[in-house]
Amino acid sequence: MWLKTVYSREQPGMLVRRHFEAMVFACLVEELRCGDVAVIGAEDYGDWTRMLLPWEQ
Repeated sequence: MWLKTVYSREQPGMLVRRHFEAMVFACLVEELRCGDVAVIGAEDYGDWTRMLLPWEQ
């Protein structure tokens, strides 16, 4: 289904870059969510609460 979205109707055979990038990132999000793809070094950012300022500040 996404092939119809990423190819230009005005210029056959050409990709619409914005649509293609949106589809790539949508697929990447799904793969990251289900654990089929991993990011090296992501464990350094695993606990976002460590990056918050203390209440005193």
